[in-house]
Amino acid sequence: MAPSAPHALHMPSHTFTRLGYWQESIDTNIESGRISRQEGSTAEELHTMDYRVYAYLQSGQDDAARQLVAALPEVAGRFSPEAIGSAAPGSAGVFALAAIPARYALERGEWAAAAALEARPSKFPYADALTHFARAIGAARTGNAAAVRSSISALQTIQQQLVDAKEIYWAGQADIQQRSASAWLALAERRESDALAGMRAAAALEDATEKSAVTPGPLAPARELLAEMLLELKQPADARKEFEATLKREPRRFRSVYGAAQAASEMGDRTAADRYYAQLLEICERADKPGRPELASARATRTSR
Repeated sequence: MAPSAPHALHMPSHTFTRLGYWQESIDTNIESGRISRQEGSTAEELHTMDYRVYAYLQSGQDDAARQLVAALPEVAGRFSPEAIGSAAPGSAGVFALAAIPARYALERGEWAAAAALEARPSKFPYADALTHFARAIGAARTGNAAAVRSSISALQTIQQQLVDAKEIYWAGQADIQQRSASAWLALAERRESDALAGMRAAAALEDATEKSAVTPGPLAPARELLAEMLLELKQPADARKEFEATLKREPRRFRSVYGAAQAASEMGDRTAADRYYAQLLEICERADKPGRPELASARATRTSR
């Protein structure tokens, strides 16, 4: 029965994602999505698309991810959160509709695009929080403090809604998002000690929580955000530790592998930098050519040594 059961086809990707087996996740979700579409299980189709986009972005296959982002309006037009289809509930489809464009912007470091994401309120506040979080990080990294504060306010409102609804897990996730956004606002305002303290607190909270099955992973892991903050503050040794800690929890993540290479290079540790650049190129074996600037940098660095 499994070849005709879209959720059964999708489920191995939960394991693949936790191990960083990106192509395996992509392949099984392509087939799951195909069957989901055939049988009209649109929530399941969207759920597989979110897992595919995540895997495409980790492996540098940005054109494939872009195609799924572009396909969202057509799929959304067929989607009803109340429809009963495969095992994925309507909430998974709503989550994917918010997560996919946010992932595409944040994973690629397109901060202005992240800040410009349009918030579309739904019956699931924890899905709405994804857009506000992405907007906050994008606005902070483009220096728009007023926009960050607006997004933080929205996250605070969502967190209270989730507390009132006794959605304790998701209230905790909104708290982590709010703390992360506030930390990056502090950095934008040159309150460096507050920024690092806030980001460390967010990372500790995220470390103490489990990943929900509805998502392949956070839009931006808190500890990875801490590491990137440390790099900006010219603290590469501490940044490298945080990138490496992220990779223990989120194996083979593009931004953390590249960040660890950057940090090692800034420390003067060429051996470690080469190792991480080589790993990134192996992860991105099927990446677009020439692909992201990070990949061009990794290739150039490896060629010059």
